[in-house]
Amino acid sequence: MQQYCPIEGFKVFNKPEWIDQNVSDKLVANYWIIGESIIYSRPEGFSHLQGLRKVMALNEEVAAFVSGGSNPYIQIEDYSFLKGSNSKARKYFIQTVNENKRRKSIIFCNTTLPFNIAIKIGKKFNTTNKYVHVAKNYKGAITHAKTLSDYVQKPVDPVIYNILESFNYTGNSLLPVELLSEKYWQIETPEFSNHAVVINKNILHSTSTGFLRSKHIPLIDDMRLKCLSSLPDNSTLDYIIVNGGELTGGSRSARFKFMQSLREWYNKFPFKMYITYKANLVTRTAFQIARPMMPFKIKIAKDLAQALEFVHHDQKKSLPIKLKVKEKKISSINQKDIENLLALIGNMNWEVEGFKNSFEISEDHPFFYIQQSIKLIKEELDDLFADRTRLEGQLQQSQKMESIGTLTGGIAHDFNNIMGIILGNTELALEDVPESSPAYSNLKEIKTASLRAANIVKQLLSFSRKTGNKLKPIHITPVIKDALRFLRSTIPTYIEIDQDFSTTDEIILADPTQINQIVMNLCINASHAMEQTGGNIKVIVEKMILDDHSAKTYPNLEGGNYVKVIVSDTGPGISPKIIDQIFDPYFTTKEIGKGSGMGLAVVHGIVKNHGGAISVESSPGKGTKFTMLFPLVKQEPVVETPKTKEIPRGS
Repeated sequence: MQQYCPIEGFKVFNKPEWIDQNVSDKLVANYWIIGESIIYSRPEGFSHLQGLRKVMALNEEVAAFVSGGSNPYIQIEDYSFLKGSNSKARKYFIQTVNENKRRKSIIFCNTTLPFNIAIKIGKKFNTTNKYVHVAKNYKGAITHAKTLSDYVQKPVDPVIYNILESFNYTGNSLLPVELLSEKYWQIETPEFSNHAVVINKNILHSTSTGFLRSKHIPLIDDMRLKCLSSLPDNSTLDYIIVNGGELTGGSRSARFKFMQSLREWYNKFPFKMYITYKANLVTRTAFQIARPMMPFKIKIAKDLAQALEFVHHDQKKSLPIKLKVKEKKISSINQKDIENLLALIGNMNWEVEGFKNSFEISEDHPFFYIQQSIKLIKEELDDLFADRTRLEGQLQQSQKMESIGTLTGGIAHDFNNIMGIILGNTELALEDVPESSPAYSNLKEIKTASLRAANIVKQLLSFSRKTGNKLKPIHITPVIKDALRFLRSTIPTYIEIDQDFSTTDEIILADPTQINQIVMNLCINASHAMEQTGGNIKVIVEKMILDDHSAKTYPNLEGGNYVKVIVSDTGPGISPKIIDQIFDPYFTTKEIGKGSGMGLAVVHGIVKNHGGAISVESSPGKGTKFTMLFPLVKQEPVVETPKTKEIPRGS
């Protein structure tokens, strides 16, 4: 826990043996070091010779930690709690101050009028060239000390600087601001980050940046727990302050789960108040709606200074923070306002997306958050309807692919039996017919054509998931690397292949041959699309956590841990008119003889057979991106042993 001066931002240092030291039955000593060259002394009680000797001895111990232990320093004497002193003590104090060559300046503050007069008289007889100054209070003393000090303050962390600047300090004496921030508390993800600081052992302040999703809520809960665990025993985080000004947005489910997490945190570790500042209107409205249902107070502040005012006002005790909480003037409600609000609700078209605001009012109007709540509810319903429409489309596509797969599988199964008979009899005939016979070359052509047909049957069965492939735990990244290594020799050199593998040891349940086939098919398709212009193919492999809300994008998947494989290109893209057909068997835009139309259908079937999902993003002139998700498993990978390739036969 680092202490700071709330006036100048200097770091403050002390030791337990310097605070509340009873040097006698009448005198208590307190010492702090401010910055690197200022000693702050605040004696309490009545100063007499016996006690003062011990105070000055302790002063020398403290001075050993200032200015390198040998250089000059400045001393502030705060007499807020000094009730008086006898003449012997005063003479000893003056003598000791004059003899100490390191104490180049001394500043008194919070002194009585008689003492001020005594200092002014003493300054006239000062022969030691020591600088003596009297300040009204601590703020005046530390501000003046800064002008006398040679200490150059090091840059303070912007977050800490903002906190210190927000304290409107008007106390007479030093009361350091205690701040604690640990690296392991902080949240850093590609989409979202959070920086947390604990203030004075009971205020948790955090700044969130980026886009908030449901998957980030457990990270925030964990952050709070880490903060609390770092504090002394029996500490409580009574106040939670969040800077929402850096957030770019948040999902609907994230807002709901965040409110839920606050309630659950309160049930485990009760706190008094939640305050958000610089939040956008949607967030402010959401908290206004939640306010009556929460067991703790909710406040919305314009900035951190106002948030801290709310805290100190709630504490209901004297603190060195000037309270400037002003009561807002609430606009009056008239009959016209009521009519306008009812008209707004009555004219709402719940079947058409969007919100038309015909009732303009300021934020201090009593109806403002009612109006914003209606707007938020309308937007939430619009999102739900959009989700439903999207899911209905995905369901129809899934049902279509399932129907095609069932039909294709049945046909391919029967066709495979026929091809087995043809191929088998051709093999037997080739053994009986001499090579010199004209029929021999015809039989060879029949065999070649039969093998090509058998390969098409294999693709059809793979699409329809009736190949009976045995899936086993494998490391997916090495399989993809092998496929790309082979592809490099087959794809033209004017097409670049980039790799970005942020994970190398993730395990999925898969057939490595089929994973290889997926990568080959997608990359070859991409190269065909760019064979005239050249371009770039990029393959990305990374781990991802699919939260429940994001899982709605993939109807067949549940939330959990996945490997995401992305294959993208910079080609001409796919027309919106045909993008819904690209996974259909035999659908192709290639010239006759350049494609069977089974490549993407097979990819779709393989991914689905592996318990995964595939999606495509594309637009004309902007390239194409295929994204595949495969569920992670915790099993150890199986070492693959080579097998002899068999001739396809009937079943």
